Amino acid sequence: MKHLSLNSSIFGILLLLLLHIQTSAQKKPKDNKSSIPTLPVAPPATPTPSTKTGIKLYKEVITAKAKSNKGLFIVHKVDEKYYFELEEALFGKEIMAITRYSKIAGGGGIYGGELANQQVVKFEKGPDNKIFIRVVTLISVADSSQPIYKAVRNSNLDPIVASFDIKSLGKDSNGAVIDVTDFLEETTNRFQ
Repeated sequence: MKHLSLNSSIFGILLLLLLHIQTSAQKKPKDNKSSIPTLPVAPPATPTPSTKTGIKLYKEVITAKAKSNKGLFIVHKVDEKYYFELEEALFGKEIMAITRYSKIAGGGGIYGGELANQQVVKFEKGPDNKIFIRVVTLISVADSSQPIYKAVRNSNLDPIVASFDIKSLGKDSNGAVIDVTDFLEETTNRFQ
């Protein structure tokens, strides 16, 4: 949970400013002749559940039978399928994924607690209602304020390692729900 610490005087000033903006926005202009008519503004385009896009309603994908675990993102198990529910704020963020052996048979030269793999990944929205997982390559880096930054970024593309169809929007239409069952099975089979 994120905590925001403000001293009380700054908080009070911000609160008064917000209240002033709220009340002044609700006042009608005194002279209607001088006001400029405004056109209604359409809400921003977001994917909506429909049969054309393949995006279903949340309750159709994450049913009452779902067993859910909340962490960095929510993992749902519905029957024999696994779903990740990714919040909007998670997209584009770099995530360090570290795998360690928990228990090992003796005599293998590997011990419980040893590092097996370490990788930086990020989730990204793609075209056609897709979610990509990219592996962040940290071969060459440059300060974003330097002119060479663009050349370094263009020479080190982060590869897409997996692509998923958005099955549903997240609860309260925030983020996306993806089916990761096949991905987890393929990954598990690779290491057996």
